[in-house]
Amino acid sequence: GLAVVDAEAVRALNAGDPGLTLATVLSGTRVRAGDLVATAKVIPLAAAGSLVSAWEERAAAGPVLSLAPFRSRRAGLVLTRLAKTPDSALRKAAAALADRIEACGSRIERTLTVEHQVEDVADALTTLRSSGLSLLLVLGASQIADADDVVPSAVTSLGGTVKRLGIPVDPGNLLLTAELEGVTVLGVPGCARSKGRSGFDAVLERLLAGLDVEAAFLDGLGYGGLLRESSARGLPRLGRPTAERPARIAGILLAAGSSTRMGDANKLLEPVGGEPMVRRAAAALVEAGLDPVVVVTGHAGDRVRDALVGLAVRIVHNPDYTVGMSRSLIAGLQALEAEGSGAEVAVDSAVDGAVIALADMPWVEADDVRALVGAFQTIGASGVCVPVHDRKRGNPVLWGAAHFGAMRTLRGDAGARSVLAAAEDAVVEVPIDHDGILRDVDTPQALDAARQEWDR
Repeated sequence: GLAVVDAEAVRALNAGDPGLTLATVLSGTRVRAGDLVATAKVIPLAAAGSLVSAWEERAAAGPVLSLAPFRSRRAGLVLTRLAKTPDSALRKAAAALADRIEACGSRIERTLTVEHQVEDVADALTTLRSSGLSLLLVLGASQIADADDVVPSAVTSLGGTVKRLGIPVDPGNLLLTAELEGVTVLGVPGCARSKGRSGFDAVLERLLAGLDVEAAFLDGLGYGGLLRESSARGLPRLGRPTAERPARIAGILLAAGSSTRMGDANKLLEPVGGEPMVRRAAAALVEAGLDPVVVVTGHAGDRVRDALVGLAVRIVHNPDYTVGMSRSLIAGLQALEAEGSGAEVAVDSAVDGAVIALADMPWVEADDVRALVGAFQTIGASGVCVPVHDRKRGNPVLWGAAHFGAMRTLRGDAGARSVLAAAEDAVVEVPIDHDGILRDVDTPQALDAARQEWDR
């Protein structure tokens, strides 16, 4: 359950005499049997009997520390979707919420997925309410913007009451509390799709422990309510894309490698399907509508540039390409952010994300890139879209701008794997119906196989 601490009582006890001290966990801390929740210490060799007696009297006046046990509740979940919401995003969100509920001894008995429309959400709430569930959660495909948005409008259309929209906690600001025929309804903030702690957790745990979530409690969450910083700070907060302002996605094609396993040949310049491999890879990004497309060159940079003549791409040369892939990735990101450094590399920095692609993957198609961009439209700048085939993750990867800062700290030849591992909660897997996202060309044998496929 939750530890409930009388903070004023603790303060009063410690103010009496520093020879006897009490330290507790914060009120609202989730605890289980065996956890240490408080410790009393005698500072000198002994404490006066009068001091101990004063403590005993205060303790007898009311509990300084108690437990609010979790109560098993049957919950229902409504997930809404837009036209391009990937199924993997819905599955991941449902799993994250189920884990939270089950950790508190309750369970989600039924989940309904509906279109992001007032009538559909209202119908789903009615269905779940008729099932006798005692807590209803609604996670929308887009954040709740105001009291007239889809989720609150669905509640009020059924005669329910919206009690509060917005709490002073980040992440988790956009939480809605409402009541429908005596049942609590929570409009879940989008950050709850991940497993990171947010303001939603504090409210959910308190509800499941039978404690109130009225205005005084919610207002008090602001003290200590900045739970974690985001790498997106310091950049314009672009927010979630909308129909009026769809996400602007750039492309970064890494084409600086030395092709050491290919012998004397530069594999990127070898023809596949009638054109150099690097040109085929760049053309897929351009055809997918990415803007801008930055190609990072290194080994044989002038020849790679010549192979791209006529394509709407911007060339950035990485003189440190032998240091590892990280330097090329950083060079590409810097090109996206460059301003006033020359027409060749200076581009508008206001992008929501970037597709990071490898120039030795000629099987990647424009439609694959479009699928990533489509999934990203419902996520926003903190998301990461990863292509998946046969349960295996591949390339290219679409990174939200919130992760650019972490990628700029990379070193060596490891690429962005460590950043992806740290951002796992933000990952959305996008199904791709062929294995081209898993295949690269790094040997003469692989090059021959690629050519034979295109010749057929």
